[in-house]
Amino acid sequence: MNTTSLLFLLALSLLQQLATAQTYLPLSYTIPYHQEECLYERIATPGEHLTSSVFVVSGEELRAAVLIEGPVAPADFDLQNEHLGGGTELQKFLERYAKEGMKMFASGEHGDSMQNVRPVRFTEMLDFEAEEEVYDDAVAEQELPPLHAGGGGRNRHTEEKAVAADDYERRREQKLKRQVEEEVEFDDDFVKLQMERRNKRGGAGGRERQQRRRLQEQATLMAGEPYQKTIEVQSPGWYRLCVRAKVQTIEVEMELRKSSLYGKVDPRTGHVPSLEDVEVHSEIHQLFDKEDDATIIAEEEAIKDEDLSATREQLRILERVYQDIISKQLEERRTWNWRTIHNKHLYSHMVMGNLVETVFYMGITGWQVYTIRKWFGGGPTLGR
Repeated sequence: MNTTSLLFLLALSLLQQLATAQTYLPLSYTIPYHQEECLYERIATPGEHLTSSVFVVSGEELRAAVLIEGPVAPADFDLQNEHLGGGTELQKFLERYAKEGMKMFASGEHGDSMQNVRPVRFTEMLDFEAEEEVYDDAVAEQELPPLHAGGGGRNRHTEEKAVAADDYERRREQKLKRQVEEEVEFDDDFVKLQMERRNKRGGAGGRERQQRRRLQEQATLMAGEPYQKTIEVQSPGWYRLCVRAKVQTIEVEMELRKSSLYGKVDPRTGHVPSLEDVEVHSEIHQLFDKEDDATIIAEEEAIKDEDLSATREQLRILERVYQDIISKQLEERRTWNWRTIHNKHLYSHMVMGNLVETVFYMGITGWQVYTIRKWFGGGPTLGR
């Protein structure tokens, strides 16, 4: 078997694996009004990364309250190990945590690892109906620099905010320059002096505070993308992600992923890889990870290991492209659901608005008819 034939067989085998792979869909949970659903994950060692992912699929209003906190229970028991406790034990710790909070770790009964606990707690009110659809396939590429420039290893949520903040700062500087040029005939020296004093007084710290404030004001979600947050856990224990339906019953896709199970943080997204990245590409990853593959090929004298370097690089590129395709499919499915629900809500609001206007118009018309009839009814009296 020559080199070309072997490379062709490897590529054909990979394509067959990709063709038979199924698209991964996150688990969805139906949360009734004013109730919550929680996912729990055990972190055994400090320094792990934990990614929470939330996406509201459907509901009368796509709003939800998100809570990420921990540790809510010590790490010295495991639900999968009967000798380390179970669900009943976890429920006891949750009830105790609701009453005592982090004070339940102060006694030292759970070992040295739970002595100096560094708690984590994040709360966020998400409104997926207020997401911004910032991309359009019909728009020229130069009109969408935040979507096409860079790429790299940053999350699109923070990428768009950072780019928007940079554009805001650039427009602000240009506006100030134009202001200086326009006022040159009146008091140019005074304007420049004020700008210099402002820069000296603010400095780098002032610009950073302004940028953080703008990022907080622009904390909007993008259509079709879930809310994701990744934290680095400093204290072992049980951590949880809770989603509460604040307004109406909602359907939510939830994930809680840890780096020890799903792999290290993806530098492109800044989050722990999803289950699809682990399962769908497991056989492809084994091709790169196993060292005995090259040994077997060398023993069969079919091809040398250095001859496979180009093929492996192409397989990595193909794997990345396939991963992007699957991610895009999932994003398009979510975007389609978002558009459907968003348009449905807009139509309902439009119908309700038209109904209110019609009732109001009919009321005004009826009042006018009544007033005119009453006025004509009192005509003889008015004629006297």
